[in-house]
Amino acid sequence: MVSVVMATYNGTKYLDKQLCSIRDQTLRPDEVIICDDGSTDGTVELVEQFIEENQLENWSITRNVKNLGYARNFLHAMELASGDILIFSDQDDIWLPEKVETVKRWMEKEPAILCLFSQYTYIDGEDCIISTPYKKYVQNPLYQVSFPEHCNDFAYAGMSLAIRSELKREMIDVARAEEEIIAHDWLATLLAVKTHGFYTTNQVLTYYRLHTSNTVGVDLRAQDRRDNTERLETLQRDLRHYRCALDILKNQFGKSQQKNIAYLKNRIRVMEKRIQIVSEARPFSALAMIGQIGHYPFFKNYLGDFLFAVGAAKFFDKGEKQ
Repeated sequence: MVSVVMATYNGTKYLDKQLCSIRDQTLRPDEVIICDDGSTDGTVELVEQFIEENQLENWSITRNVKNLGYARNFLHAMELASGDILIFSDQDDIWLPEKVETVKRWMEKEPAILCLFSQYTYIDGEDCIISTPYKKYVQNPLYQVSFPEHCNDFAYAGMSLAIRSELKREMIDVARAEEEIIAHDWLATLLAVKTHGFYTTNQVLTYYRLHTSNTVGVDLRAQDRRDNTERLETLQRDLRHYRCALDILKNQFGKSQQKNIAYLKNRIRVMEKRIQIVSEARPFSALAMIGQIGHYPFFKNYLGDFLFAVGAAKFFDKGEKQ
C-alpha cells in the first residue's frame, strides 16, 4: 500500500497543480493524507473542493488544532498514514506522471531500501525549467549512500523522498524523544543511512519549484558564495546539523552507532576550526588543516577556506558547493 503525505500552509498559489499531478499518476496512490498547519488563505477549502470534484474518496485533509511547525506537521501527517510505503509531497511542486509507479517498483525490487531519494529538476514560478542539480552518483540507476557521503551533502529535499513504514515508526519515536529536529527529511535520511538503508535513483521524478515564499528551499544565491558572512552562515548551519545528528545517535542508539558517532565528532571538530579560520581570517591555520583534508566534504572546500581567509574569495570558483 502506497501513501502520499503532504503538509500544507497557505499554499493556494501552486497547490492545485501539485494535486493534479498526484491525481494523474500512472499508478494512483492508495491514499493521500494532507495535514494543514493553520492556513488562512483558503488552502483547506481548495483541497476539500478538489477532493469532492474529483471524487477522491481515499484522499483526506486534516486541519491541525494548533500550529505545529513545518517539520512536526509532516510528522503528524506521517502518523495518520497507513501505507507500507510513504511518499513525501510538498505543496508547490509538480510530480512526473510515473513517480508513484517508479518509487514502488524500486522499493519492491530492493528490500534493503529504507529511504529512497529520486532526482528532481528545478522550475520557477511559471513552470519554466531552470536546471537539474548535479550529484556525483547520478549515473547510477540505484546507489547506496554511505554515512560520510550523507554528511557531505545534507541537500536531500523531502519532496523527493519515499520511506518504508518501519522507518516512519522510528522517525516518530525519535521526534518524540528529542527536543530538536532539524526537518523531517533530514531525520529520515539520517536514520536510514545509519543502517545502510539510504539509496538514491538517478531518475528525475519531480519538478521542484523555486520561489520566494518556499518554507524550506534552495538559496538562489548559494551558487555564488563570495561573501564571508554567507559562507559563515552555511558553515554554522552545517555545524548545527552535525551536532543535532550526534545528539540523536548518542541519545537514541548509543553503542550500535559508535563508528558513526566518532565520525561526526571529527567532522564537528574540523567544522569548528573551519569557522574560526574563516571568521578570524587565519590563512596559516588553514594551511595547517591539510592533514584533516579527509574531513572536508571536497578539496575545493579546503581551498575555499584558505582563499576566504586571505581575502581572495573573488578568485574562487563561484560554483563551489559548501
